[in-house]
Amino acid sequence: MIQLDGKPKNLSNLLTWTSYTGWTGNKQHIIYKWMGGSWSKYDSVSSSTTSYTDINQPCNVIQYYHVETKDITGAYNTSSDSIALTPFDTIKPAPVQLNYATVLKNGNIKVSYKWNTKTDLKYFEIWRSDNGASFAKVGSIQYDSQYVDKSVSPSVNSYAYYVIAVDSCSSVNRSIPSDTDKVIKVSAKTGGCKPFIALTWTPYVQLPGGVDNYYIFRSKDLGAYTLVGNVAGGSSSAYKDTNVIETSSYCYRIEAFDNQSGFGSFSDSICLTPYIFPRPKAIETISASVLLTGTGGSNIISWTKRQKGDTFAIGYRIYHSTNRYSGYSLLYQETDTNKLSYTQTGVNNVSSDNYYYVTTNNICKIEALPVDTHKVIRLAIANGNLQTKLNWNTYIGFKVSGYAVLRNEGKGYKSIATLSATDTSYIDTNIRCNVVYSYKIKASESGGFLASSLSDTQSITGKDTVPPVSAKIKRASVEATDQTSGVI
Repeated sequence: MIQLDGKPKNLSNLLTWTSYTGWTGNKQHIIYKWMGGSWSKYDSVSSSTTSYTDINQPCNVIQYYHVETKDITGAYNTSSDSIALTPFDTIKPAPVQLNYATVLKNGNIKVSYKWNTKTDLKYFEIWRSDNGASFAKVGSIQYDSQYVDKSVSPSVNSYAYYVIAVDSCSSVNRSIPSDTDKVIKVSAKTGGCKPFIALTWTPYVQLPGGVDNYYIFRSKDLGAYTLVGNVAGGSSSAYKDTNVIETSSYCYRIEAFDNQSGFGSFSDSICLTPYIFPRPKAIETISASVLLTGTGGSNIISWTKRQKGDTFAIGYRIYHSTNRYSGYSLLYQETDTNKLSYTQTGVNNVSSDNYYYVTTNNICKIEALPVDTHKVIRLAIANGNLQTKLNWNTYIGFKVSGYAVLRNEGKGYKSIATLSATDTSYIDTNIRCNVVYSYKIKASESGGFLASSLSDTQSITGKDTVPPVSAKIKRASVEATDQTSGVI
């Protein structure tokens, strides 16, 4: 009788037996296996062989065997008893090869990996890291080679994934983690002198053959995505789109592509409307006033500070003309936004009109629209007999509450008259001969900044060219008679 024995092995069963010795010789040994509800001839070995290994068996599944021996003539046979063996599995699965992780149009992330359906592997764990934190298991799947992660916000966070294969026979047998694939996270910004959208992204990590190209896809005003550019994989992770307009919105997706494997991975979409730095906000010119009179004199111009929050204004531009409505030229550009006045030197403020306005400008060299023009007061005087006639133009630039006539006769300027806002002339009759008088006009603002402006200075020397009127003697009479002290 044949004595059959056996041992379960890693995904296999080992059968051993003793040869039958009741006849002259054995021809062969035939291995039978219980399959499909009956005994079936499974394999055979030579008469000299007394063992057999049944490989590629599923773990934890009972297999039944018996062995039959034929004599050398083939006329007789004998059979062993049957034996039941259950293969086990202590072999750790090989690491999983990750294909890609890509952001879907709905914002979920699909993870794809290689799975050989002919192996006993059927369980996989998906592990994820959020923003560089420790990896945590986010899912387990069976009999599939892809996983869709719905608990993500790729527009906000960055994600990396790996996959672990778990032995179907024992959860203790686990592969080491697969390579880690890090999904692209894209950022966008805009804002400049011309419309543009600048894209930057984190490089995709671990496509099978590396990243050969990044393809930039764009949607305009929620339309279909089209390819608008590409960047070589190893050269850069940035792209600037200048073919945009302010009145449209644009969405972008970046695809990392591996030519060798044919795999690609998309970023999430990011949307933006191009933004151009705005025109600076207008400021006000406070006043323009004479500092030094002469054909090479000096005038001082002051203005308000750039408006709070106008971060694009980087300085002030002072313009000058001798004509109110034309001929303005840039007089000076002030780059210190804390300086709020400028003194023009070498200016004729005696015989020429002088007009000014001040604007802000931004880094794009765009100016605010001017809101006001200021004209310096120009004084004209006429020296008469014991009187001075003064005439001046009205101040242009702020609302005048009135004019003051200032006079200096050697002891400093004093106001000698206060006039209404409509007055443009004055006659000073309090004059003495051979005294030098200097005059200037002061305009005061009504409300607003309570500003003031001084005209140029004009001087005269008091004179009197009119001879006295001749006196007539009405009578002569003696009042008291005396040789030495008489009175007439």
